[in-house]
Parts: sequence; structure tokens; C-alpha cells
Amino acid sequence: MATERDDWRLTAYALGELGAADAATVEELLARDELVVQRGGQRPERTVDLRPLILSLAAEPVDGGEGAQLSMRLRTGSHGGARPQEVVALLGLEEGEGIILYHRTGLYAGSQAAPAAHRSPLRRWSRSRRANEGHRQT
Repeated sequence: MATERDDWRLTAYALGELGAADAATVEELLARDELVVQRGGQRPERTVDLRPLILSLAAEPVDGGEGAQLSMRLRTGSHGGARPQEVVALLGLEEGEGIILYHRTGLYAGSQAAPAAHRSPLRRWSRSRRANEGHRQT
């Protein structure tokens, strides 16, 4: 079963002035129609719009304004998904300037049943075992 969304809680410390991760910045980010990022790696570089992939996002200051706690729900899956590091970058928080702790608090799978080709081998084993037990009893 494929995952459909993740919940994350991020805590960022020692970032100095935290103006980039306040509630107003989060609202401004979510109000945009597009949030385009560049992705590369082993595949050719491509652009990805993260806006439809960010389902919810909230920020609260911690440690007297020296840090922030971010809560986010992101769409994931085999057809692409948002990465929490990309959302952090869009908020203007730089990982090199402080400590950012990533904690996934939830992982939600789709409600569709698995295709017949991917059924549990245990189920097949138990059916064949029952059939063999019937032969032994006679």
C-alpha cells in the first residue's frame, strides 16, 4: 500500500533572528499559487510545484524567539511528494546556521486494497497448509 501523506514536527534552534518562520510568513507562503523548487540528483534536473503538496503548515516560536517549531502535513507517494527540507528552505531557514530536528509524527497509507499480484505470502501459505492438512487426516 502506498503512502499518501506524512505529518512532520520540526524544531529549529540557534537560528538567531527568527523572522523567517513566524505565522505571517507561513500564511504568506500558503497564499501563493505556486511554490516552485528545483530537483536534481540521479535524474535530470526538473522543477516541482510544492504548493499542492503542502496540505498544512504552522509555526510557533520557541526558546524566547530563538527557535521555531513547525508542524506540517505533506503529500507523499510514488507520483512525487514534498520534502520537509524543501519547505524549510522556502521559509528561509538555513540548515547551516543552526540545528533543525526533523521528526515524522505520522505516516498515512492509501485506503485502496493491494492488487491481487501483491497479496501476502502468508495468506497463500495458510491456504495451502489447510489443504495439505486435509490430505493428512484421511
